[in-house]
Amino acid sequence: MPIEQAGRIIGKAAAAGGSVTVADITDATDLGKDILLAVDVPALLALISALGSSGDQVLDGKLQLNHQLVLKSVQQTDANVIAFYFGEDDGVIDVAIKATGTVDNYGQIAISVRDDTGNLINALTVDGASKAVLFQPGYKVHIGNSAVDISKITPFGGQLVACQDKDAVKTLLGI
Repeated sequence: MPIEQAGRIIGKAAAAGGSVTVADITDATDLGKDILLAVDVPALLALISALGSSGDQVLDGKLQLNHQLVLKSVQQTDANVIAFYFGEDDGVIDVAIKATGTVDNYGQIAISVRDDTGNLINALTVDGASKAVLFQPGYKVHIGNSAVDISKITPFGGQLVACQDKDAVKTLLGI
């Protein structure tokens, strides 16, 4: 029962001069009723700890998932699936994850960030149809522990990276 509905029922009972008890809450679990009837903080904390610390739940304001989070959309869309707003709410998303599916069931996911223009830009996209990882122009691509920037690779560098084995490298270099 939503809290708003419960509030209306309690309000009607009080206005009519009646009372509502925990026993009147028909869809509450026994543990839920016991929590409402706890007489002091230690008793309340003992009951809450009985809920456990595993499985899907919210602990200390953080969503804890036992296995997985499934977000299902009946309609295929390219809308932001998860949006993050930081600091003062200025109505603009700071970071977003977009996911979409195509008619032929290929998937695509994009990570978007607010850039220095204040716009949300798809910085990184993984596309299932083309089997490609796409980077927004202007964003650097750093590879490996040394963080080598390959975003401005030369055509020759691209050919070298495309080599499948040492023989292909030798052929390209004319060795």
